[in-house]
Amino acid sequence: SSDLISSMTDSPAIINQCSKINRSTTNMADMIHALLAITRDRLPVEECHYFSLSSLIKEALEDRKQSIEINNISIDNQLEIKLNTMDGYDDTLQCHSNLLSVVINNLLSNAIKHSNDGTIHIDYDNGYLTIRDTGPGLDTENIEQLFEIGVAGKHKGGYGLGLYITQLICNKQGWGLKLTNANPGTNAQVQL
Repeated sequence: SSDLISSMTDSPAIINQCSKINRSTTNMADMIHALLAITRDRLPVEECHYFSLSSLIKEALEDRKQSIEINNISIDNQLEIKLNTMDGYDDTLQCHSNLLSVVINNLLSNAIKHSNDGTIHIDYDNGYLTIRDTGPGLDTENIEQLFEIGVAGKHKGGYGLGLYITQLICNKQGWGLKLTNANPGTNAQVQL
């Protein structure tokens, strides 16, 4: 329906909103796929392909543009800087991009929730994706519990599913996931 609407107009605002609807639909489909995938013993090999990590990050940031602006958050995306300034920098990965997209979206959503008037730093170096915010940080006694189902952070509400799902995906894919205090803020790191 959104494709039909956008094909029937020349309005950039309507076309932009239709693009947001399409991306949201894709994100929901990715989440459903991720939930199904983590309950299976193995994932189909044909779903694993090459893609640009910076493109996944860019899409996730675009989807959260309004929340980022409302919360007065600045984004320090080192991937974009490295792609534009470093000859030979390559952020191409081979894995299940829809599963990594869910991980990125969950970690960015958490960083946005906890970073009013702050900054979110994003980087990828030596196989490590890092998303660091300048929010209040983690309750260090509660870090491991944050990965349990139904446990939400103390600073903002939530259903307590994001980090649980993220951890399940990372475990299933053999990716390392680590949360630490960044003083200030929280450092989320995924070893891909």
